Amino acid sequence: MPSQTLSDQLKKVYAGIDQWRTRPLTQAYPYVFMDGVWHKRSRGGAVENVSILVAIGVGVDGRREVIGVAEGMKEDSTSWQNFITSLIARGLRGVRLVVGDRCAGLVSTVGELLPQARYQRCMVHFMRNVLAKVPPRHTRWAADALKAIFASETRQAALEKAESIATQMDARKLKEAAKCLREGIGETTTYLLDDYPVEHRRRIRTNNMIRATQPRNTPQDPRRGSVPRRQERTHAHHCENPLRHRQPVVDPPLPGHVPTPRHHTGSELTTHTGNKNQSAQEPGHYSPRRECKTTCVRMWGKTGLQRHAEILGLNFYALLRCY
Repeated sequence: MPSQTLSDQLKKVYAGIDQWRTRPLTQAYPYVFMDGVWHKRSRGGAVENVSILVAIGVGVDGRREVIGVAEGMKEDSTSWQNFITSLIARGLRGVRLVVGDRCAGLVSTVGELLPQARYQRCMVHFMRNVLAKVPPRHTRWAADALKAIFASETRQAALEKAESIATQMDARKLKEAAKCLREGIGETTTYLLDDYPVEHRRRIRTNNMIRATQPRNTPQDPRRGSVPRRQERTHAHHCENPLRHRQPVVDPPLPGHVPTPRHHTGSELTTHTGNKNQSAQEPGHYSPRRECKTTCVRMWGKTGLQRHAEILGLNFYALLRCY
Protein backbone atom coordinates (compact mmCIF):
# COMPACT_ATOMS: atom_id res chain seq x y z
CA MET A 1 0.00 0.00 0.00
CA PRO A 2 1.42 3.44 -0.89
CA SER A 3 2.37 5.64 2.02
CA GLN A 4 -0.04 8.40 0.96
CA THR A 5 -2.97 5.95 0.84
CA LEU A 6 -2.06 4.63 4.28
CA SER A 7 -1.85 8.16 5.65
CA ASP A 8 -5.30 9.02 4.27
CA GLN A 9 -6.79 5.88 5.79
CA LEU A 10 -5.25 6.64 9.19
CA LYS A 11 -6.67 10.15 9.12
CA LYS A 12 -10.15 8.69 8.70
CA VAL A 13 -9.55 6.28 11.59
CA TYR A 14 -8.28 9.05 13.87
CA ALA A 15 -11.26 11.22 12.97
CA GLY A 16 -13.61 8.40 13.96
CA ILE A 17 -11.77 7.87 17.25
CA ASP A 18 -11.98 11.57 18.11
CA GLN A 19 -15.67 11.61 17.30
CA TRP A 20 -16.25 8.59 19.58
CA ARG A 21 -14.24 10.10 22.44
CA THR A 22 -16.20 13.37 22.34
CA ARG A 23 -19.66 11.89 21.80
CA PRO A 24 -22.44 13.18 24.10
CA LEU A 25 -23.57 10.99 27.02
CA THR A 26 -27.31 10.67 26.66
CA GLN A 27 -28.24 8.56 29.70
CA ALA A 28 -27.54 8.46 33.42
CA TYR A 29 -24.73 6.29 34.77
CA PRO A 30 -25.32 5.25 38.41
CA TYR A 31 -22.00 3.41 38.65
CA VAL A 32 -18.74 4.76 37.21
CA PHE A 33 -15.40 2.92 37.37
CA MET A 34 -12.23 5.00 36.94
CA ASP A 35 -8.58 4.06 36.77
CA GLY A 36 -5.31 5.04 35.15
CA VAL A 37 -3.54 2.49 32.97
CA TRP A 38 -0.17 2.56 31.27
CA HIS A 39 0.54 1.47 27.70
CA LYS A 40 3.68 1.29 25.62
CA ARG A 41 3.71 3.34 22.44
CA SER A 42 6.27 3.51 19.67
CA ARG A 43 6.92 6.99 18.35
CA GLY A 44 9.88 8.05 16.22
CA GLY A 45 11.57 4.70 16.65
CA ALA A 46 11.49 4.91 20.47
CA VAL A 47 9.16 3.09 22.86
CA GLU A 48 7.70 5.18 25.67
CA ASN A 49 5.12 4.65 28.41
CA VAL A 50 1.88 6.58 28.01
CA SER A 51 -0.61 7.19 30.81
CA ILE A 52 -4.30 6.86 29.92
CA LEU A 53 -7.25 7.69 32.17
CA VAL A 54 -10.23 5.43 31.56
CA ALA A 55 -13.83 5.67 32.78
CA ILE A 56 -16.41 2.90 32.37
CA GLY A 57 -20.03 3.61 33.20
CA VAL A 58 -22.96 1.30 33.87
CA GLY A 59 -26.11 2.85 32.46
CA VAL A 60 -29.67 2.54 33.65
CA ASP A 61 -30.12 -0.29 31.16
CA GLY A 62 -27.46 -2.31 33.03
CA ARG A 63 -24.91 -2.30 30.20
CA ARG A 64 -21.28 -1.31 30.63
CA GLU A 65 -19.83 1.32 28.32
CA VAL A 66 -16.49 3.08 28.01
CA ILE A 67 -17.54 6.70 28.50
CA GLY A 68 -14.16 8.42 28.66
CA VAL A 69 -10.56 7.97 27.58
CA ALA A 70 -7.88 10.65 28.01
CA GLU A 71 -4.29 10.21 26.88
CA GLY A 72 -1.12 11.82 28.14
CA MET A 73 -2.30 12.59 31.66
CA LYS A 74 -0.87 11.60 35.02
CA GLU A 75 -2.82 10.29 37.99
CA ASP A 76 -2.66 13.56 39.91
CA SER A 77 -5.35 15.94 41.12
CA THR A 78 -5.18 18.24 38.08
CA SER A 79 -5.46 15.40 35.57
CA TRP A 80 -8.43 13.82 37.33
CA GLN A 81 -10.15 17.18 37.64
CA ASN A 82 -9.78 17.91 33.93
CA PHE A 83 -10.89 14.40 33.04
CA ILE A 84 -14.05 14.41 35.17
CA THR A 85 -14.87 17.97 34.08
CA SER A 86 -14.82 16.84 30.44
CA LEU A 87 -17.18 13.97 31.29
CA ILE A 88 -19.62 16.33 33.00
CA ALA A 89 -19.47 18.69 30.01
CA ARG A 90 -20.44 15.80 27.74
CA GLY A 91 -23.51 15.01 29.86
CA LEU A 92 -22.41 12.74 32.72
CA ARG A 93 -25.17 12.68 35.35
CA GLY A 94 -26.92 10.46 37.87
CA VAL A 95 -23.69 9.07 39.38
CA ARG A 96 -24.29 7.32 42.71
CA LEU A 97 -20.99 5.50 43.19
CA VAL A 98 -17.47 5.99 41.82
CA VAL A 99 -15.11 3.01 42.07
CA GLY A 100 -11.37 3.58 41.84
CA ASP A 101 -7.95 3.21 43.40
CA ARG A 102 -6.51 5.10 46.33
CA CYS A 103 -5.31 7.95 44.11
CA ALA A 104 -4.41 11.21 45.83
CA GLY A 105 -6.41 13.35 43.43
CA LEU A 106 -9.33 11.08 42.55
CA VAL A 107 -10.99 11.01 45.98
CA SER A 108 -10.92 14.79 46.43
CA THR A 109 -12.04 15.42 42.83
CA VAL A 110 -15.03 13.10 43.18
CA GLY A 111 -16.10 14.85 46.38
CA GLU A 112 -15.76 18.24 44.69
CA LEU A 113 -17.27 17.67 41.23
CA LEU A 114 -19.66 14.80 42.02
CA PRO A 115 -20.99 15.68 45.50
CA GLN A 116 -23.93 13.26 45.32
CA ALA A 117 -21.72 10.25 44.55
CA ARG A 118 -19.92 8.11 47.11
CA TYR A 119 -16.43 6.74 46.65
CA GLN A 120 -15.69 3.03 46.72
CA ARG A 121 -12.06 1.97 46.98
CA CYS A 122 -11.21 -1.05 44.85
CA MET A 123 -11.30 -4.15 47.03
CA VAL A 124 -8.68 -6.00 44.97
CA HIS A 125 -6.15 -3.17 45.14
CA PHE A 126 -6.81 -2.71 48.85
CA MET A 127 -6.11 -6.37 49.57
CA ARG A 128 -2.88 -6.16 47.59
CA ASN A 129 -1.82 -3.11 49.56
CA VAL A 130 -2.37 -4.91 52.86
CA LEU A 131 -0.71 -8.15 51.73
CA ALA A 132 2.31 -6.18 50.53
CA LYS A 133 3.04 -5.40 54.20
CA VAL A 134 2.72 -9.03 55.33
CA PRO A 135 5.71 -11.43 55.46
CA PRO A 136 5.52 -14.52 53.23
CA ARG A 137 4.92 -16.90 56.15
CA HIS A 138 1.72 -15.01 57.09
CA THR A 139 0.47 -14.33 53.57
CA ARG A 140 -1.97 -17.24 53.32
CA TRP A 141 -3.52 -16.53 56.70
CA ALA A 142 -3.84 -12.81 55.93
CA ALA A 143 -5.41 -13.45 52.52
CA ASP A 144 -8.04 -15.77 53.99
CA ALA A 145 -8.75 -13.27 56.77
CA LEU A 146 -9.28 -10.42 54.29
CA LYS A 147 -11.59 -12.57 52.18
CA ALA A 148 -13.64 -13.27 55.31
CA ILE A 149 -14.11 -9.52 55.80
CA PHE A 150 -15.59 -8.98 52.34
CA ALA A 151 -17.79 -12.04 52.70
CA SER A 152 -19.82 -10.20 55.36
CA GLU A 153 -23.43 -9.39 54.55
CA THR A 154 -23.59 -6.01 56.31
CA ARG A 155 -21.15 -3.13 56.58
CA GLN A 156 -21.23 -3.17 60.38
CA ALA A 157 -20.32 -6.85 60.45
CA ALA A 158 -17.47 -6.20 58.00
CA LEU A 159 -16.08 -3.37 60.15
CA GLU A 160 -16.23 -5.52 63.29
CA LYS A 161 -14.53 -8.39 61.50
CA ALA A 162 -11.82 -6.05 60.22
CA GLU A 163 -11.10 -4.74 63.71
CA SER A 164 -10.85 -8.30 65.01
CA ILE A 165 -8.38 -9.23 62.27
CA ALA A 166 -6.37 -6.05 62.85
CA THR A 167 -6.07 -7.05 66.51
CA GLN A 168 -4.79 -10.49 65.46
CA MET A 169 -2.28 -8.79 63.16
CA ASP A 170 -1.02 -6.74 66.07
CA ALA A 171 -0.59 -9.95 68.06
CA ARG A 172 1.43 -11.41 65.16
CA LYS A 173 3.56 -8.25 65.08
CA LEU A 174 2.15 -7.12 61.73
CA LYS A 175 1.84 -3.48 62.74
CA GLU A 176 2.03 -1.94 59.26
CA ALA A 177 -0.56 -4.32 57.83
CA ALA A 178 -2.93 -3.67 60.75
CA LYS A 179 -2.53 0.09 60.28
CA CYS A 180 -3.26 -0.15 56.54
CA LEU A 181 -6.31 -2.29 57.24
CA ARG A 182 -7.76 0.15 59.79
CA GLU A 183 -7.18 3.17 57.56
CA GLY A 184 -8.74 1.80 54.39
CA ILE A 185 -11.52 -0.54 55.49
CA GLY A 186 -14.07 2.28 55.75
CA GLU A 187 -13.91 3.43 52.11
CA THR A 188 -13.48 -0.14 50.88
CA THR A 189 -16.83 -1.29 52.31
CA THR A 190 -18.97 1.50 50.85
CA TYR A 191 -20.66 -1.03 48.55
CA LEU A 192 -22.21 -2.72 51.63
CA LEU A 193 -24.42 0.29 52.41
CA ASP A 194 -28.16 -0.18 52.17
CA ASP A 195 -28.35 2.30 49.28
CA TYR A 196 -27.00 -0.31 46.86
CA PRO A 197 -28.86 -3.54 45.97
CA VAL A 198 -27.43 -6.78 47.27
CA GLU A 199 -27.25 -8.27 43.77
CA HIS A 200 -25.01 -5.37 42.65
CA ARG A 201 -22.43 -5.64 45.42
CA ARG A 202 -20.17 -8.21 43.83
CA ARG A 203 -19.86 -6.09 40.69
CA ILE A 204 -19.36 -2.66 42.19
CA ARG A 205 -16.71 -3.44 44.79
CA THR A 206 -13.75 -3.43 42.36
CA ASN A 207 -12.65 -1.61 39.21
CA ASN A 208 -10.60 -4.54 37.94
CA MET A 209 -12.74 -4.65 34.78
CA ILE A 210 -10.70 -1.73 33.41
CA ARG A 211 -7.65 -3.99 33.25
CA ALA A 212 -9.46 -6.00 30.59
CA THR A 213 -9.26 -3.00 28.23
CA GLN A 214 -5.46 -3.30 28.10
CA PRO A 215 -3.93 -5.26 25.20
CA ARG A 216 -2.38 -8.59 26.09
CA ASN A 217 1.20 -9.42 25.21
CA THR A 218 0.35 -13.10 24.83
CA PRO A 219 -2.24 -14.31 22.30
CA GLN A 220 -5.60 -15.06 23.80
CA ASP A 221 -6.76 -18.64 23.89
CA PRO A 222 -9.28 -19.08 21.03
CA ARG A 223 -11.29 -21.48 23.20
CA ARG A 224 -11.75 -18.84 25.92
CA GLY A 225 -15.31 -17.74 26.43
CA SER A 226 -16.90 -21.02 25.28
CA VAL A 227 -17.05 -24.32 27.12
CA PRO A 228 -17.54 -27.17 24.60
CA ARG A 229 -19.76 -30.05 25.49
CA ARG A 230 -18.32 -33.41 26.40
CA GLN A 231 -19.15 -34.91 23.00
CA GLU A 232 -17.42 -32.05 21.21
CA ARG A 233 -14.34 -32.40 23.41
CA THR A 234 -14.22 -36.15 22.80
CA HIS A 235 -14.61 -35.68 19.06
CA ALA A 236 -11.82 -33.10 18.98
CA HIS A 237 -9.59 -35.41 21.04
CA HIS A 238 -10.20 -38.26 18.60
CA CYS A 239 -9.47 -36.04 15.61
CA GLU A 240 -6.10 -35.08 17.06
CA ASN A 241 -4.93 -38.70 16.96
CA PRO A 242 -7.19 -40.73 14.64
CA LEU A 243 -4.69 -43.60 14.40
CA ARG A 244 -4.93 -44.25 18.10
CA HIS A 245 -8.66 -43.76 18.59
CA ARG A 246 -10.23 -44.58 15.25
CA GLN A 247 -8.15 -46.98 13.16
CA PRO A 248 -7.44 -50.53 14.35
CA VAL A 249 -3.84 -51.63 14.54
CA VAL A 250 -2.95 -53.92 11.62
CA ASP A 251 -1.09 -57.10 12.55
CA PRO A 252 -0.34 -56.15 16.14
CA PRO A 253 2.76 -57.73 17.67
CA LEU A 254 2.02 -60.89 19.65
CA PRO A 255 4.24 -62.98 21.90
CA GLY A 256 6.12 -65.72 20.14
CA HIS A 257 4.26 -68.52 21.95
CA VAL A 258 0.84 -67.34 20.71
CA PRO A 259 -0.29 -69.38 17.69
CA THR A 260 -1.33 -67.77 14.42
CA PRO A 261 -5.12 -67.23 14.57
CA ARG A 262 -7.27 -69.30 12.26
CA HIS A 263 -10.81 -68.84 11.09
CA HIS A 264 -13.17 -70.25 13.60
CA THR A 265 -16.81 -70.19 14.58
CA GLY A 266 -18.22 -69.35 17.98
CA SER A 267 -15.83 -69.82 20.80
CA GLU A 268 -13.90 -72.68 19.12
CA LEU A 269 -10.19 -72.03 18.99
CA THR A 270 -7.34 -74.19 17.73
CA THR A 271 -4.52 -74.35 20.23
CA HIS A 272 -0.94 -75.60 20.08
CA THR A 273 -1.90 -79.16 20.98
CA GLY A 274 -4.38 -81.30 19.19
CA ASN A 275 -5.24 -83.33 22.27
CA LYS A 276 -7.40 -81.38 24.69
CA ASN A 277 -6.39 -83.63 27.56
CA GLN A 278 -2.76 -82.52 27.28
CA SER A 279 -3.59 -79.22 28.95
CA ALA A 280 -4.52 -80.98 32.16
CA GLN A 281 -1.48 -81.45 34.35
CA GLU A 282 -0.97 -83.19 37.63
CA PRO A 283 -1.10 -81.03 40.77
CA GLY A 284 2.23 -79.37 41.43
CA HIS A 285 3.47 -80.07 37.88
CA TYR A 286 5.19 -77.15 36.15
CA SER A 287 3.06 -75.91 33.25
CA PRO A 288 4.77 -73.69 30.62
CA ARG A 289 1.38 -72.60 29.28
CA ARG A 290 0.15 -71.55 32.72
CA GLU A 291 3.41 -69.65 33.36
CA CYS A 292 3.17 -67.87 29.98
CA LYS A 293 -0.44 -66.99 30.63
CA THR A 294 0.40 -65.39 33.98
CA THR A 295 3.37 -63.52 32.51
CA CYS A 296 1.40 -62.08 29.58
CA VAL A 297 -1.46 -60.94 31.78
CA ARG A 298 1.01 -59.16 34.02
CA MET A 299 2.89 -57.57 31.10
CA TRP A 300 -0.03 -56.60 28.90
CA GLY A 301 -2.78 -56.28 31.45
CA LYS A 302 -6.39 -57.19 30.94
CA THR A 303 -7.07 -54.17 28.73
CA GLY A 304 -4.27 -55.05 26.31
CA LEU A 305 -5.48 -58.61 25.96
CA GLN A 306 -9.02 -57.42 25.36
CA ARG A 307 -7.70 -55.16 22.62
CA HIS A 308 -5.96 -58.08 20.87
CA ALA A 309 -9.04 -60.23 21.25
CA GLU A 310 -11.14 -57.51 19.61
CA ILE A 311 -8.72 -57.18 16.68
CA LEU A 312 -8.55 -60.94 16.12
CA GLY A 313 -12.30 -61.28 16.43
CA LEU A 314 -12.02 -63.68 19.35
CA ASN A 315 -13.65 -63.94 22.69
CA PHE A 316 -11.50 -62.56 25.50
CA TYR A 317 -11.60 -65.79 27.50
CA ALA A 318 -10.95 -67.83 24.37
CA LEU A 319 -7.81 -65.77 23.79
CA LEU A 320 -6.66 -66.51 27.32
CA ARG A 321 -6.80 -70.21 26.55
CA CYS A 322 -4.05 -69.59 23.95
CA TYR A 323 -1.54 -68.94 26.72
